[in-house]
Amino acid sequence: MMFVVFAAEYRRRVKSKVFLIVTFLGPVLLFGGIGTMAFLAMQSAESETERLRGYRIGVLDEDGRVFAGMKAGGEETYRFVRASNTLESAKQGMFTGHYYALLVLPPGIADGETDEAPSLYVKERQSILAQQGLSSHVSQAVREVRLAPYDLSPKVRFILANQLALNVVSLSDAGEEEASSPGISAAVGFGLASFTMFVVALYGGLIMQVMMEEKGSRMAEVVLSSVRPLELLMGKILSVAAVAATQIGTWIAILAVVGVVLSLSGRMEAELAEFMPASMLADPPSTGAAVGDGGALSLAGIRYDVVLVVLVMLPLGYFLNCSVFAAVGAMYENPAEAQMSVTLAFMPMILTIFMVQMLLVAPNSGLVAFGAFFPFSAPALLPARMLLTDMPVWQTLLSMALCAVSTFAMIWLAARIFRGSLLIYGKRPTLRDLRNVIFAD
Repeated sequence: MMFVVFAAEYRRRVKSKVFLIVTFLGPVLLFGGIGTMAFLAMQSAESETERLRGYRIGVLDEDGRVFAGMKAGGEETYRFVRASNTLESAKQGMFTGHYYALLVLPPGIADGETDEAPSLYVKERQSILAQQGLSSHVSQAVREVRLAPYDLSPKVRFILANQLALNVVSLSDAGEEEASSPGISAAVGFGLASFTMFVVALYGGLIMQVMMEEKGSRMAEVVLSSVRPLELLMGKILSVAAVAATQIGTWIAILAVVGVVLSLSGRMEAELAEFMPASMLADPPSTGAAVGDGGALSLAGIRYDVVLVVLVMLPLGYFLNCSVFAAVGAMYENPAEAQMSVTLAFMPMILTIFMVQMLLVAPNSGLVAFGAFFPFSAPALLPARMLLTDMPVWQTLLSMALCAVSTFAMIWLAARIFRGSLLIYGKRPTLRDLRNVIFAD
């Protein structure tokens, strides 16, 4: 009977217009909105920077050497003017409109005799990017002034300005070396954790709504005459899980098609470029390795153990958290009554979000290690921590076992609450009511 409930619920939800709109228009609206917001943010930041560059900036410099370097290197970007000799008179020049902002360089900065940072006086607060752009320009001018007496060649200046990247190599107990990229591992781990939290939060709330609808319509009392509470609950949860898998699979397929189209268009452009004169090419194609020649799409760097853990932990995390939301939905008839319980149900997710942030800062901390074993946060933390640290196999298996046991226990508990809560109408359930419902025969 569980599969009958599952099939009926799945067909009903997949055929709805809301499902089709969310599945096919959701990604367009989501990525379109994110892209639009990112574009507007970049445009706003650029306009703030250009606005600061368009105004006159007074510079108070004692010996004038740094000011001369700033003036020479910033004629096309910033409008620097020499400020008055005293700070008070220079400030007064801002109020009279002689210049928009005032940059005060501490004495001895050209010779490196002070650690005091330059000060920027403004009447209107500037954006962080605008401040960083001006700070970078000032730092470049100060560096050039300090290096001028040494008559360094351009090659030496390039060496001084160049920053080397750190190549991290993991060394196992057996002496085997493995290339490691903490930045990429952190990004992938954070992405996996965020995706897990997104799936649980989105579809867990849907499960709660489904259970409230069942209790509010009182149809569950009729259905339970032929279906056990556990079968009905699992049918509902599995149907929402199938809907989630259908939507996510559709999104992945759309992204794959878009990737293939872009790849084919790039190859066609490269093939056409071979038959076109070089003068007709605005940007000649790169001579780097082609896709499939050991480039970025190589499968050699994939951690298949992490992929396996994700395939196991993601369903467990879904069922565990959705069982909590199902129990909350079974206890109440509308969302207004369930506000406090919903807040408590979201607490493990909030704690998981905090642990994911800690994962990027201190992957070996005790809090992150605890989160990798805590059943509610393990589906998000365990795969991410495996990418950033060397976890023994027994710890991985123990975390998966704890999550599996907790999931089955939570499903059983939610089924008991669902069965008994159908008899509670018109009032909020108390702890005593829940105890009687759970342990009733």
